Amino acid sequence: MPDLTLNVRSSDDIAERVRKIILVAPDGSALPSFSAGAHVEVRLPDGDTRPYSLVDLDATATEPVRYVLGVLLESEGQGGSRHMHALQPGDTLAISEPKNSFALSDDSSPALLIAGGIGITPIASMATALKAAGRPYRLVYAGRHAGAMAFADALSEQHGAAMTLHCDDVAGGPLPLATIL
Repeated sequence: MPDLTLNVRSSDDIAERVRKIILVAPDGSALPSFSAGAHVEVRLPDGDTRPYSLVDLDATATEPVRYVLGVLLESEGQGGSRHMHALQPGDTLAISEPKNSFALSDDSSPALLIAGGIGITPIASMATALKAAGRPYRLVYAGRHAGAMAFADALSEQHGAAMTLHCDDVAGGPLPLATIL
């Protein structure tokens, strides 16, 4: 894995058990571009790696000066999320260049994007790309309750009527997928 060594600019709680981590080049230079749905692999202290989706909320993926990650703390995990949640501004992190195994279709048909919980991270970038391209889309974001939904406020502001938030606790249960589809 060819590594980029980046600095943690910020690491903040943004939802229940979710941290938003912003990474920048040590010299402030531009970072490699990426496309909606892309991820980076983060090298952990033990040498293992974990993939994390890149979150693009401001349509800067083609000329990024920062990478944004949303990381859910997994209490039953093997330590990757605990390591990520412990990062502080000024720490360094070795990551791969962006890869995309979950690319957004480039046709012109309307898109229906559905995300649950932390699964919003690649989907948020897709919604941003669709809006920037002027393609018709609908974004449905579901979670158990509002406090657990990362990036919800920013996404609501950005996508307005194209976005539906579904909170299980308010709606009386899980997202009715059959109805939406």
